Amino acid sequence: MERLIDTWNKAKRLNIVRGSPCGTYPPKKLDSGVNYFILALEKLGCITHYSCEGHFNKSNRIPQFYIAFESKISTIKLLKKILPKTVSLKKELGYLWVLRIDFKNYQDKNLKLTRLVKKWNKNIGLIYYDKNI
Repeated sequence: MERLIDTWNKAKRLNIVRGSPCGTYPPKKLDSGVNYFILALEKLGCITHYSCEGHFNKSNRIPQFYIAFESKISTIKLLKKILPKTVSLKKELGYLWVLRIDFKNYQDKNLKLTRLVKKWNKNIGLIYYDKNI
């Protein structure tokens, strides 16, 4: 199990730059917590548009982890089968799918993302990546 989580932690250390294909969001370094999941979705042929790992701040807003992406329906069906119940996957903005997770605190965030990594690796396989992404 350590190896599975280790892949997530290694991905966090990568310097991954992405922007939306349509140019709405210019290329920038991704939040480190979404790196693994962006690479995993891209491995499945998805095109990512924007994302956030969910940041805690002084407001009362509940932080959300989210990734908006384009995908084939067959990939969405696969994701819906393997995603934990704590993960929401819905179509938004017409053609984009959005994967969302709400958190109560840092511990809850790490727990839910760890579960997602384990489920992903068990059902789809480990994500291997090059340092030069």
